[in-house]
Amino acid sequence: MGFLWLCDQLKTVAVTVTQVKVPLDSACAAPTPVYQQFTGLGEMDPQQVLTGQLPEITVTLAQRQAYSCAWQSLATENAALRVALNGRTTSVPTDFLDTWFLPYVHSELSVDEVLGQLLEGFPPGMPTWWLYSRLTNLRKP
Repeated sequence: MGFLWLCDQLKTVAVTVTQVKVPLDSACAAPTPVYQQFTGLGEMDPQQVLTGQLPEITVTLAQRQAYSCAWQSLATENAALRVALNGRTTSVPTDFLDTWFLPYVHSELSVDEVLGQLLEGFPPGMPTWWLYSRLTNLRKP
């Protein structure tokens, strides 16, 4: 989503914008054949990304304007939370993830301990500040 926002900010600016697309899957033959598929960059080893010899691609003004339209569509939905479902960014209600929080609402554990347990089940990259805020709000009397 950050890329869409950036393209929206640069949709009319005469500047060179480039991107590097990192594939979310890879096949390795040595020492044993392995196929890996990732849900996001947070799951990848940074060294693996840096040694990938990925091409840098220019993003034209017309492409930035098209990406800008996608961002504006998301922004007009005015949702507090956006998630990637099946590889597609979509707006969801604030309580979308509450089913994971509900077992901990009345727990004797501190919010920090609960967050530690929750983060074990969430994909990498989930913002802890948002999880903390949501859990704290659900625990209010």
